[in-house]
Amino acid sequence: MNFIDSIKTCFRKYASFHGRAMRSEFWWFQLFTTIVTYGAMTIDHIALGYTFEDVATPLAVIVILVILVPSASVTARRLHDIGWSGWVQLPVFLTYSAYFDIWNPGFSLSITGTTLMIIGMLAWMGLLLILIKDSQPSTNKYGPNPKTPDMGTVFS
Repeated sequence: MNFIDSIKTCFRKYASFHGRAMRSEFWWFQLFTTIVTYGAMTIDHIALGYTFEDVATPLAVIVILVILVPSASVTARRLHDIGWSGWVQLPVFLTYSAYFDIWNPGFSLSITGTTLMIIGMLAWMGLLLILIKDSQPSTNKYGPNPKTPDMGTVFS
């Protein structure tokens, strides 16, 4: 799967948390979300005078809210592809709130905010190690392998 196909697939399966996603679908979409988020922060920096230390710039928050659901769903499908539950990503998403100083300015600099950010980074690193793994080679409880069709059922 290429970059454009990945973006189309992830937005077409916007809130589809079932099935499986290949590594290429997941990683291309992660690259897209990174480019779009940092692009939005750059526009906020140029147009509105925000600094790059301001994580929750207005346009970046809008972009994050738009890509949050497809990002969570492609991550769940990627976890399914290696045989894990999609709920494994929950600690990472729960700790993201520490990055948004919108609700409580200065929260990310507090002990609680800093602790949540550290836990989030550790959770993300652990999740990253899981997401790097290759697909389970055959059909698992989440569906057939998206890379190769399950030929065992074709000839039975």
